[in-house]
Amino acid sequence: MSASSTFIKLPALRSIEVENYHLFSKNWKYDVHSGMNLFVGTNGLGKTTTTALIIYGMVGPDSEIPMDYFENRGGTNDDNAKPMIKLVFTVGEHEFEIHRMITEYTVLYLRVDDYQYNSEKCDNIEDVYEGLLKEYTGIGSLSDITFLLQKFLIRQEEGNYLIWDNRGGDQSKLIRILINQAGFQAEYESLAKDVKDLDTKVRGKTDIKAQFEKQIDELIRLRNEELGKRKDYDQKINIEYGLNKLKAESDKNIELRDKNLENIQYLTDKIREIDGNIEVISAAYEQYTDKVRQFESQLFKHIYSDESVLTSIHKLKHYGICIYCNKSPKSEKVKEIVRSLEIKNECPVCESSLDLVHPDLDNSNVLAQLEEAQSKLKGATEEVRPLQSKKNVLTKELDDMWAAQRKIDKDINVLAIQIYDQKIQLSKLHKNPEEQITEYDTQIQGLELQVINYEKEIEPEREKWKIAKEKLNNKNEELNAVINSFEDKLNAIFVKYASKYFKTDCVLTTIEGKPKESKIKVKSYVPEFDGQTRYEMKNCSTSQRIFMEYLFRISLLELYQQESKNTPFIIMETTEGAFDISGTVQLASAFNEFSKVNLPFILITNFSKEDFLVKLSDGIEKSKNRLLNYLDFGKLSTTQINSMPEFKKVLRSLKLV
Repeated sequence: MSASSTFIKLPALRSIEVENYHLFSKNWKYDVHSGMNLFVGTNGLGKTTTTALIIYGMVGPDSEIPMDYFENRGGTNDDNAKPMIKLVFTVGEHEFEIHRMITEYTVLYLRVDDYQYNSEKCDNIEDVYEGLLKEYTGIGSLSDITFLLQKFLIRQEEGNYLIWDNRGGDQSKLIRILINQAGFQAEYESLAKDVKDLDTKVRGKTDIKAQFEKQIDELIRLRNEELGKRKDYDQKINIEYGLNKLKAESDKNIELRDKNLENIQYLTDKIREIDGNIEVISAAYEQYTDKVRQFESQLFKHIYSDESVLTSIHKLKHYGICIYCNKSPKSEKVKEIVRSLEIKNECPVCESSLDLVHPDLDNSNVLAQLEEAQSKLKGATEEVRPLQSKKNVLTKELDDMWAAQRKIDKDINVLAIQIYDQKIQLSKLHKNPEEQITEYDTQIQGLELQVINYEKEIEPEREKWKIAKEKLNNKNEELNAVINSFEDKLNAIFVKYASKYFKTDCVLTTIEGKPKESKIKVKSYVPEFDGQTRYEMKNCSTSQRIFMEYLFRISLLELYQQESKNTPFIIMETTEGAFDISGTVQLASAFNEFSKVNLPFILITNFSKEDFLVKLSDGIEKSKNRLLNYLDFGKLSTTQINSMPEFKKVLRSLKLV
């Protein structure tokens, strides 16, 4: 690294004050001390929101933290009160004090050293603040200051993982800003933008040229097809002959289809006629059946008073079915029962003689009419049988004709497609191939001129891109040289923490990778331990990558402080829940060791690991004014209120309250 006067100056937070904000039950203020500062609270009391408020307080709208992030936490504000975040921080020998509205992008008050600005008297207070902040930090843009806050100086619980993210992109940018001398970062970003813009121009024009070349290839293909048509043009007579032949075959099929449809109609009518005759005979059959039942009822009325018994005799005689079990007895059995009743005049069960003479009935007349009705019933059955047989024959013939009809229709459709194709082919032959070839040649020549013009435009842009990329590569080499120059110093600090609290063989090593959307490779640091280089987060356990990310962050900050002689601040919201008991103690010990660097160091944690808090309390030397207790001003839930005795017990063990 170069002389300390050329370094950027990172801000150092001195005090935080929150007023009238609905997330908290009352206003609160905390003065930040050099060394360890411990912020403790349970979930949901505003610890993470505090880090967002600090970022927003320092850079305002550039933080890209939406207003609804703050508005949707904790409830609603009193309309008469203005929720504010008030920060005091130093940049080198200069002191800033800024008051911002939390629920709208408004700076109410600004003090820089002895100069004061009020929003009521100064309408460009935000511009004044931004200009002085960039001037005193030496950082070229407010977005770079935001980047430092969000990615480096303030680590929220979810973590940023500077060692691994985006193939070293964030880490490379961080180092470029930290060693910013004579506008290094601004020049680097400008060169990177030039390379990207020129690359976009070259790619865009190259793509357009490629589209023209693709059109040329297609026109050449079509031109070659037209050349082939010169030979095909003489086949016109053959095509016309084939077309006429197809038409004749199609006409023949159409005639055959029409004739077949006539036959189908004839058979359909005959079947309908037979169905009509069968229906008439069936009606007569039903009439004779009713008469037979009527005469039998009269004949046996004096024997059977139950109509169902008479029905059973009728069903047995004429249908051969027993009314009781609905089964068909043997025909000999049926004849025997009927003969007993009608001829022998005796009961079919007990063979007792039956008296068939009834004083009110002329039996001879009834028997004669019964025999006549039975004879007509039999005749109707015999008359239906040949009609049904004829219908079956005609139905089969009709099915065959419909099958033939479907085949004829299919043949007609196939011929229609063939005729259509032949007509298209014939219509193409009517065009003059020579005229079409000339038209294609003209289009090809015009597109070739476009390709040449784009080549002339692309070449200078490509040369500019090569020059810009070479400059960027040179600038990147400067960066790599700096990285190499302080690799040993950074490793010495990193190993001091890692060997004592993590792994004895853990060191940093450099690798090269191309970040997303970058046009060049950059160098970045990754950890190495147990004989393996940990190129990606997945190469480590959760606790390992969190631990090493903490160590890398504090090592880089400590190196910056040593080289620049500037004292920044750092805030880390811990993820101690990912560690077991021994890991938790080791992590706390590492933080205590780092606190000896004596820069403003804020640790934000909860009550999940009492041993973690107890160990951390050693690092603040039992000083009560180094503890911010969110239980004092946070809005507690019912569950949290019920747990207060446990929280207080933990706090008493720290001997800080």
